[in-house]
Amino acid sequence: MIRPIRSLVSDSSDCTYYHAAYAATAKLSLGSVQLDKLVLANTYTDMTTTLTEINRCLSVVHSAEENYKQPNEFTEQALNSLLKSITMFRQSCARYYEFTERKLKKKQGSNTSTPTSTPNGRSLSKADEMEWYECIPSIISALQHTSEVLPSTMRIMKRKPWRGKPKQMASLNEVMSAFVETMVLVARMRFDIDDEDSYDNVYEDLSTAEDLCVFNGFSNGYRWISNAYYKVGVTMHNAEMFAAAVYPLRKACSLLEKDDSRASNDSGRLQLCKRYEVLGTCCQKDKRFEDAMKAFKLALKRLPLSSIESFVKEADSLAIYTLMKRQPLIPKLIERYLRATITDESDIEISFASEIMDLRLLESNQKSIIYECELRAMYMLSPSFDCTRHQSAILHTLLRHYTSEIYPIRRAR
Repeated sequence: MIRPIRSLVSDSSDCTYYHAAYAATAKLSLGSVQLDKLVLANTYTDMTTTLTEINRCLSVVHSAEENYKQPNEFTEQALNSLLKSITMFRQSCARYYEFTERKLKKKQGSNTSTPTSTPNGRSLSKADEMEWYECIPSIISALQHTSEVLPSTMRIMKRKPWRGKPKQMASLNEVMSAFVETMVLVARMRFDIDDEDSYDNVYEDLSTAEDLCVFNGFSNGYRWISNAYYKVGVTMHNAEMFAAAVYPLRKACSLLEKDDSRASNDSGRLQLCKRYEVLGTCCQKDKRFEDAMKAFKLALKRLPLSSIESFVKEADSLAIYTLMKRQPLIPKLIERYLRATITDESDIEISFASEIMDLRLLESNQKSIIYECELRAMYMLSPSFDCTRHQSAILHTLLRHYTSEIYPIRRAR
């Protein structure tokens, strides 16, 4: 940083938003270059000084925003440059973190008796590996400072329309995207499956991002926050921490439901279906059977018609069990739903999976494939529960579809 700017930043009475923004831009750009150089050269260098100065400059920017009254072309240019440097810095931080994660996984996957070598041939000791993580808390702190500056830039942008050319200036949606991606990255870096205290920090970061999305009507951000919750939930699920996984998985589902663009297309509905299925599995493992049934029911409701049609399209040419083996998603989901729904009380009315799924456009023979999946699932449950009444209802429906003229073998079976 050149000395005149450093002097101005040091004196809050003389420091304008213009000076503070350009000072932060310079330090963020320097930090981005240094982080990328560490990754490319695979040689660690202490970043503490640079990251500390970044935090200091961003704090000055945040304070200067309160005194920022009238926008002009110079401050607008400084703001635009600041936003670009924040984006570049976040991307460099993400690359650095991914690099350190790869190094750790490589070490864990290698033979402990064989020293790990870098691409440069340098042997990695335990101290070498740990030093790469030493600056992670400082990086997180710097990212948190950028997340405090971004809302203040939006307040400035809302005070008066930008004077520059639209294509040269960041939009409010772009700033919101930067904010959400920053909070998601911070949450990712703070999450430690072995540290329960980190869970609350992660949820607080993601909740902050969600609140600002609600405040600014930024529905695209829900998808990214949902993905972050889902990754946390799946990590807990894989570690068999089923009770802890329920909350992040439920948030992942509810947030994706709020993203209208995703919830209304087939790929988004299929994604929702799979997330509800994982949520239901965790609830079931945690003996929360009512919640499990609701989750599996929602998974069946979100199954896109295209996925169902793909499953049953060869109903006339392939055997039922061949279809189930080729595409196990729907049969497994039906089985899990019925396993959570059917109880020892055989007189209780239940909703069959075929009644929940969208089968309106399917032909009679195609619907029969779904009924066969239900019947097979009930046969598997029959040693534990009395499914006679439910099986009879499905068989009666199948016999209406399997006429003796068209499907004599299936009807006889």
